[in-house]
Amino acid sequence: MSMTSNTSTMNYQIALCEIFNQNIHGFNEDSSQDMNQRILASYTFSREEFMDKNEWMPMIANMRTAYSHYSPYVKNHPSIRNYKNIVDNPDYYKLDIVQVEEMPGGEACAIIKTGGIKRFQRLWKKHLKHQRKLLQERSKPENLRQRELTGKWPTSCSK
Repeated sequence: MSMTSNTSTMNYQIALCEIFNQNIHGFNEDSSQDMNQRILASYTFSREEFMDKNEWMPMIANMRTAYSHYSPYVKNHPSIRNYKNIVDNPDYYKLDIVQVEEMPGGEACAIIKTGGIKRFQRLWKKHLKHQRKLLQERSKPENLRQRELTGKWPTSCSK
């Protein structure tokens, strides 16, 4: 048996996620014991549903409205001290790319993968900015002339 994971078999989905809160979502003897440390995949969307904003935008709006009407008691969380501040932030209600994990209690929990994509985008933008600057430096006549004479770019134009 191989210990390497096959990334092609991972099931990534687009989901509307929320931090599990037993005051809102409920908790019973069938619930998984570590649910207070989990993120729920409340709604998952197919690619077609994601492309149609009328599918998921109303759900986000309904979630915002519902959370705004909860009492301060309901906005308490056993593990997260600033839970109220998190759910009161409008940026909390968004779609994420997730890997859905089915828990023994039947809950659909999300492992958020959006952060990795955002980090890659930042690195790629930084790389492109550097490449543009390099191209700009190499396009200057004095740098082209030095390359023509010596076969090497000046230090300001090297990678």
